[in-house]
Amino acid sequence: TGVQTCALPIYNIGMTLADQGHYDKAIEYHEKSLKINEKYYSSGHLSIGKNLENLAICYQRKNRLELADRYFHQALTMYEKFLSKDHSDCIRSENHIEQLRNE
Repeated sequence: TGVQTCALPIYNIGMTLADQGHYDKAIEYHEKSLKINEKYYSSGHLSIGKNLENLAICYQRKNRLELADRYFHQALTMYEKFLSKDHSDCIRSENHIEQLRNE
């Protein structure tokens, strides 16, 4: 779709930057991708959940745990809107939230 043509390359740059440990820059790209997805999927979409989860991971790695928790919960809410609670995306988000509680 058109939105994926716009958002996916930006998302991929964010993923690459995060993999390289450049979390501040990765956050910028994940936020850009999120804004595009939110514009085109105003009622929600799994892509928005992925954006939120990746923002949470970046904030967790920067030790900004309150922001990470907020984004993990938002991702989980988005996933649960479209997936069953036993789907791997939901379980992964729940595991991230539990991990934050233990940090």
